[in-house]
Amino acid sequence: GYYHTQDYAQHIGKRYNVDPNKFDSITQAMLTADGDPSDLDEARGFDDWEKWLEAHNKEWFDLDERKAIEWCEVDEIPEGEEIIDSREVFKTKRGKDGGILKRRVRVVAKGFQQTQNVSFAETFSPTAQPVSVRMLVSISVANGYELATADVSTAYLNAPLEKPVYMRPPKGVKDPKDRGRLLRVLLSLYGLKISAKNWHWKFVQKIRAFAGTAINIEFVIVT
Repeated sequence: GYYHTQDYAQHIGKRYNVDPNKFDSITQAMLTADGDPSDLDEARGFDDWEKWLEAHNKEWFDLDERKAIEWCEVDEIPEGEEIIDSREVFKTKRGKDGGILKRRVRVVAKGFQQTQNVSFAETFSPTAQPVSVRMLVSISVANGYELATADVSTAYLNAPLEKPVYMRPPKGVKDPKDRGRLLRVLLSLYGLKISAKNWHWKFVQKIRAFAGTAINIEFVIVT
């Protein structure tokens, strides 16, 4: 449910036996963010509904532009294919001072409903070991190299799926043609079991193409 910041601070303080008046500004920001709606129907009752609606519309527009999701008739779904649920995640993005920067909505799949060897096979997605990161930093320092970081917006959606995934629309989202259609997912939507794996291999392929030759170390370091 929805709490005002002060009410929610009292709620958390009582639950964990902490004086809510001693919460720092970061904790206060986190408490406020926890009051975000859980779905589109709930968001309609919020005072800032228009801002949530704008974020909702932007997310669906972006998914349509990238051809990540499309509506499909029920009889278009191949026999034996799993149909999973989906949801929208509503999040208030805040600055360091706790002030609201923007509202964000993301459509995610309930991938935990997928069955292995039916909807997917392997889900392996590597993570860099701390020793490998330290090694890269040491080599960079020793040779006077510059270190840089980068963030890829909606990274997973850059990777296509080997085969479509079918899912029901999130709560509160209606078929625009009112025909009870479902959603066909074509790109690695957040929440799917294989999205992280797909994105990793897509990224490695791009890096290899850019670098010309490459050697994989621990699957995540390309030289």
